[in-house]
Amino acid sequence: MESSDVYVIYVLDFKQDKSKDDLTYILATDADVRFAPTDVMALMDLMSRNPRVGAVCGRTHPMGSGPMVWYQIFDYAIGHWLLKVANHVMGSVLCSPGCFSVYRARAIRDVLPQYATGVDCAMDFLIKDMGEDRWFCTLLVESGWKLEYCATSEDSTYCPEEFDEFFKQRRRWGPSTFANSVIVLQRHAEIRKNNDAISMPFIIYQVVLLISSIIGPATVLLVIAGGLSYAYEESISLVGALIAMVIMTTVFTIVCLFCSQNTQLKWAKFLTFVFAIIMAIVFVGMILQTVEDVGRYIDPPTVKPPTTETPGWHNGTVTTTKAPVVYDTYKWMFTPPTWYLFILLGIFFMTAMLHGFEGLSIIHGFWYLLCLPSGYLLLTIYSVANLTDRSWGTREGKTASAVETADMTWYEKLAGYFKYFCWCCVPPNLREKAPAAQQETRVVTEEGEGNGGEETDDDTSSEDLDETDGTEKLLVDIEEDGEEVDDANKPLLKKEKLKPKKSAMKKAGSLKRFPSIEMLDEKEKRLRSSSGSNSSFRFPGDHGHVRFSKSLPKLNAATTVDEWLPAEFKNYAPNFKQQGYDTVAFIAGNIKEKDLRDLGIENRGHRKRLMFFIDSLPPEDMFSDVPESVEEWLINLALEEYWPKFYESSYTEPRDLADIKYMTSENITTIFGISKEGHLKRIKAATSVLQYPTKSQTKIREARKAVMAEPVRQLKTDNADGGEEYEFWNELREICLLPEQAAFNQSGDLVNKLGDLRDTCLMVLTVANVLWLAFMITVMSQGDKLNVLGSDFAAVAFLFIYGFVLLMQFLSLLWHR
Repeated sequence: MESSDVYVIYVLDFKQDKSKDDLTYILATDADVRFAPTDVMALMDLMSRNPRVGAVCGRTHPMGSGPMVWYQIFDYAIGHWLLKVANHVMGSVLCSPGCFSVYRARAIRDVLPQYATGVDCAMDFLIKDMGEDRWFCTLLVESGWKLEYCATSEDSTYCPEEFDEFFKQRRRWGPSTFANSVIVLQRHAEIRKNNDAISMPFIIYQVVLLISSIIGPATVLLVIAGGLSYAYEESISLVGALIAMVIMTTVFTIVCLFCSQNTQLKWAKFLTFVFAIIMAIVFVGMILQTVEDVGRYIDPPTVKPPTTETPGWHNGTVTTTKAPVVYDTYKWMFTPPTWYLFILLGIFFMTAMLHGFEGLSIIHGFWYLLCLPSGYLLLTIYSVANLTDRSWGTREGKTASAVETADMTWYEKLAGYFKYFCWCCVPPNLREKAPAAQQETRVVTEEGEGNGGEETDDDTSSEDLDETDGTEKLLVDIEEDGEEVDDANKPLLKKEKLKPKKSAMKKAGSLKRFPSIEMLDEKEKRLRSSSGSNSSFRFPGDHGHVRFSKSLPKLNAATTVDEWLPAEFKNYAPNFKQQGYDTVAFIAGNIKEKDLRDLGIENRGHRKRLMFFIDSLPPEDMFSDVPESVEEWLINLALEEYWPKFYESSYTEPRDLADIKYMTSENITTIFGISKEGHLKRIKAATSVLQYPTKSQTKIREARKAVMAEPVRQLKTDNADGGEEYEFWNELREICLLPEQAAFNQSGDLVNKLGDLRDTCLMVLTVANVLWLAFMITVMSQGDKLNVLGSDFAAVAFLFIYGFVLLMQFLSLLWHR
């Protein structure tokens, strides 16, 4: 169950009176969505017209820059202009996305018990966990509620700008959409009985869309092969081009089944580039065919009519009469591919003109055409092959290098690529040398915060986490063994008078020693007294001004290991101290069960119990800005005892800390005398997160500081309701949010079931597309034997089915407008 579900339960079951459900609406939106009050009013206006409308969604515009955003601009535009409008007019919208939609409270109450159920099988995982808003809307439609689309309500949201992030996002969306469509079709009889908006024509329309999505990969291959054979008619045959495309597709499928995610995405990028080149050739072939058809229509070729001889008798002799035979060669005027191209372009351009300035999104249609094989072929295979992947895909933290690269301008990126590939052109004294050994590093999010000691992938080098300034990296020549800085460069540094950048978040005197327990207790008392704990507490919306705190659990770094350890484990305090785990700041996120064994804790039960307490510690909010003083930085880390060693080794400037990133544990021990395991981990973790903050990171940190400065109110004692709300939340937490013990849950069984489901889906997809290819090739090879109205049967069938779907969507748009 997600936090949004818990909040909805709180509103409906604790705050809301059931008698007001019809007049209560909940606006669902994401944190990065932009909209105006008028957009919300437009949704509410449409919602108020029909009491059977359970949800209304608006028009979403993707924000960002780059080729991936261009692709999504056109994809979103066509999806809203035609697909969502057709669903709205013909029956009901099947997905009101959680990024910007209004839901009726009574509709939510109807489906919330079933929506909040857990995952029992692999299919449940695809339906519920990989697309929760689509699953919620499926339940609404099944319960008799109609979902509508409001084109006058607009919102903007940031979309993936990187290829990897886009593929991972669509990896969730694709299978979830398909699974929910299957559910709707399987239960169509019950849905049509409960929901007056759902009719049999609407179900047939959904069947056509579902079948077209299944055979989409084979259709794309046929389009590519046909275009290549027409562009290079004398050198490339249709069957030869198709075999080459099938081989490429098979290789990519094998890669997706047996290689890592990174390898799969690298192959997907490469094949996207290859297919884009091929689609450019196909586009030229389509133009050639269209020009040829139009030329034949304008200036029909002269056909020399053949003659037939009819025997007859005249004056006792045999005679023959020759009569011309007329062939209606161009009954359709154009070939079906040309007709389909004209229909497609005509509908798209008329649709764009109906949407005013928004119609400029059609400009990105050319890029969408080039990436058509990637979106309908590669992405489909990638999604099906990774059904066993239970990760969200787009919520993992980025490495620091990724964040730094994202903030670079295009010319800085170009210069970096040049230095990387043309390293021989860079003077030897300015080359950046790679570290000799990879260091244990932390993943850094966009805000620059550590993730509690989570290790990066094995193939992530320490170069990827280098956050020092680019000028310093070129001027400071680091030895491969990571022990010393080249003395020859020190005069150069002094001569250039290069100083490290001051952090935008840094203020003079902001670094202080760890506060004592007594100081923290006094601060807590002052906060409690200033918050007015004895005064009555009011809910939002009541009279009076109430300020709520959104403070997250924060690590009290000054708590000693003696104070932190439970009474039954106090005897292990010397074991922790001996290895440098003096306070909880050294323990949080840095100790695994193996480390406890190394500390001399042999009792397995004690280790398990201690790991439970260690995992309960909140992550430390480690200071990640490059400091102004190394001494104060060490004081802030509670490692000031090593300052003399830093001073003796000439590591006194903030820029010198960059060298520690490349050092092994042995180097750090030799140079600074840091031998305790806890101190080693802390110094390495602290240097790994150091970076100069970007503007966006600076704003985020300032906002976080402002939030953390707010006083905390105790719900149980300060709410002035006798603890009623506290008991509600406590009971809800115990029911819904307590984590399961990994050994007792069904995760392992679910993984096996997902593997079986993946194999089944891949087999169905393969068989369906192979049969479709075999059928189409066989029909196309028959020539004049299977002609329909003077044209190839397969081409006519393609034109009729897809042209009919496009025409229905366009007519729905006209009706909706």
